[in-house]
Amino acid sequence: MFGNSEGTGTLAAGLTITIGGAGFVAGNLYFRNFTQTGATAQSLNVTGTTVFTNYNSTWGGDLTVSSPRITTRGTVYDGSTSLTKTSSGSDDSVGGNIFNSDVSFTNSSTSRMRLSNSTGDDFNGSVSYIKTSTGGLNPAYNGTSTYAGDINFNTNTAITLASSSGIVELDGTVAESINDLAATSEPTFRRLVLNNTVNEITLNTPITASTAITFTEGNFITTDANLLTLNDNISMFGASDDSYVYGPVEKIGNDAFSFPVGDSGLYRPISISAPSSGSARFRARYYEQNPDPSYTYNLLDGDMNNVSSREYWILDRTSGTNTVSVTLSWDSNSGGVGSLPDLRVARWDGAKWANHGN
Repeated sequence: MFGNSEGTGTLAAGLTITIGGAGFVAGNLYFRNFTQTGATAQSLNVTGTTVFTNYNSTWGGDLTVSSPRITTRGTVYDGSTSLTKTSSGSDDSVGGNIFNSDVSFTNSSTSRMRLSNSTGDDFNGSVSYIKTSTGGLNPAYNGTSTYAGDINFNTNTAITLASSSGIVELDGTVAESINDLAATSEPTFRRLVLNNTVNEITLNTPITASTAITFTEGNFITTDANLLTLNDNISMFGASDDSYVYGPVEKIGNDAFSFPVGDSGLYRPISISAPSSGSARFRARYYEQNPDPSYTYNLLDGDMNNVSSREYWILDRTSGTNTVSVTLSWDSNSGGVGSLPDLRVARWDGAKWANHGN
């Protein structure tokens, strides 16, 4: 044990910690109130039934740890960090850690690896979650974990972030992305907050938000292949010109819903009435551009004068047969909106713009 109770331990700059020839195969390898000065890389590989624990410590350099069991609490990691769990015995890390560079968490065991069990962690670099065996991987389990860089996945089964009462907050000040490093199953974020003050968050893999999603600052950039899906009964907060989805977003369920879509700094929701089925799926996207020539505005129902050349929405029913009522929004960029009673909702029916009333 390095440090205990009020004791402290310090590793001088330029020095390394090594495992002896007989190895470290049982008991606890415990770093408490421990400080590494300098930035010399450390690599610790322990086996057997060892529990590796970091508690209120600081690592100044890159750190690589492979251990049957791993927990970390209240520790600062200044260098790139790799923590790999290799054997049985469930591990619940308390949390309250600060990762100032890139970090990877790997569970190659048959037992649980839970992160932020009580308190959220703070990630200032990119984070990679890797799962290669049957053991569970539970990131951001409780508290609010903040992510200022990319989130990467390489997991052999789907995992859920914030699966207890946790929150994942994307709080970067540079562009962020969520990525699939291999053939990862779609991850689920139970509670997700967008709070990137100056940049976008790009999805390079499809994700699901299941319980709550909050739009504060920054936009999600999505595609049909890298889709944001919102589950039935999800709570949504705060979409605005400062924070929305640029690209398609899909909603599952029987809730009346306003899709948080926008383009070019404009939040322009499209809303649907409640479908009758909990498995109904609708997908929406907003474009601040002329629908012509893809949907030519020369082909109109006889009682219509013209359609907007400023903007349009795509709304598709992707599963089920439910019908819904649709409500569109308008703003100063819409152009020519002088008398609301004169406006109509127009839908491209495959051959022309059909009049769907006011």
